[in-house]
Amino acid sequence: MAEPEQIEFYIDAFTRDTMPMARLAEYIRDLATLLGHKTSVHLVGVDSGSTRPQILIDAPDVPKVRERVNAVRSSDAPEDAMRAYRAIDDRLARDNAKGVLVSKTDNGSKIIEFPGRDRSQAIQPFTQPGSLQGVVIAVGGRDNPPTVHLQDEARTWICHASRSLVQRIAPYIYDYDKPIRVVGLGRWERNLAGEWILVRFTIHDFNPLRDTPLESIVGVIRSQRLSRWGDAEAPLEELHKLRHGE
Repeated sequence: MAEPEQIEFYIDAFTRDTMPMARLAEYIRDLATLLGHKTSVHLVGVDSGSTRPQILIDAPDVPKVRERVNAVRSSDAPEDAMRAYRAIDDRLARDNAKGVLVSKTDNGSKIIEFPGRDRSQAIQPFTQPGSLQGVVIAVGGRDNPPTVHLQDEARTWICHASRSLVQRIAPYIYDYDKPIRVVGLGRWERNLAGEWILVRFTIHDFNPLRDTPLESIVGVIRSQRLSRWGDAEAPLEELHKLRHGE
């Protein structure tokens, strides 16, 4: 017969008496999201010593919670669970702490660890030349300099450009057949989770891209006009230029 499972979230930097209530609430909120199945997961107490919230999982959902946590451990969980894990780990790092989730039902076996302060330190922000590309979905605004929003397949990049450059970019807004590539200076930083974040990108110039299907490019290459394309010193670079209209 299935049994409930009691688990413990161990945080080493605080005791029950020194942990601020609001801070503990933040940890519990994110832990509830990480575990999922919120109607079956209950906070039943906080043990003394180092902060140790005690959590009881109803028997029917123990396998489901375990499966979700295992997916987090292998970085294959739903995005809300992964965000919750990163939020807990970031908070532990800021609190100069680390944590672990253990099963009291299974003799204290580790379920998932949060390295917190033991993670690699973040790299300081740096600036370097670079390029971005995407469809223009917004320009202008009240910022000085004004912004240009570029949407690619994964995300939206918010860039800055001079007003004269924004005027040149504006005709391409919502033209999904003519994405653009912008070049300029990007300010990057890496957070404690190892993720790269673009803090600011200043556009210095741009050029429209010709989003021609690869099949059409191959047809052009095979045409008489480009019959000697394969003799080029850098054929792959030539192919890239052809495809993007450079």
